[in-house]
Amino acid sequence: MNKHLHKNKYTMKTTTDYRRLKALIIKAIFLVILFAFLVMVYSAGTAKNVPVNKIEKAMTSSKYTQGMQTQTPRELARYMKLSSTDFDGFYYARSTENLAVDEVLVIKAKSRSQLNSLKDAVETRVNQQTKNYQGYAPKQVAKLKNYKVLTKGKYLFYCVADKPDKISEVFTDVI
Repeated sequence: MNKHLHKNKYTMKTTTDYRRLKALIIKAIFLVILFAFLVMVYSAGTAKNVPVNKIEKAMTSSKYTQGMQTQTPRELARYMKLSSTDFDGFYYARSTENLAVDEVLVIKAKSRSQLNSLKDAVETRVNQQTKNYQGYAPKQVAKLKNYKVLTKGKYLFYCVADKPDKISEVFTDVI
């Protein structure tokens, strides 16, 4: 009987060790998954430090921005109410057609803290354009309702066009 009791103690100890090892492995797997998730979340908000002229080159060579003309700092101030000197760089293009609302804006901010005010400027621009075109250009208003804004790292991307998602892909591929 003593022999039998000794055997059960050994079996119980082995089972307890196995359970502890299993729990430790599960915790380790959970921590690896959590770490991978946090890395993905953090990297989604970051971007490479790309010069704006490289972004401009990609945008101007895209078939989706044909019919748009690159704008100067003066036009950025006139249409978007933004000063080019407040940022590390920008690319701004507008449709060459007078009654079209198509435009693309990429701004490289000096800091991420500027991104909220840039989003506000975009909202103001879209609201003003919608108000201007409301009565007589329903197709242009539909484009304005489908505008796209992205932020990644210190970059802001804004687009009103027939295919804003395709143009945003050009932007995200560069950065």
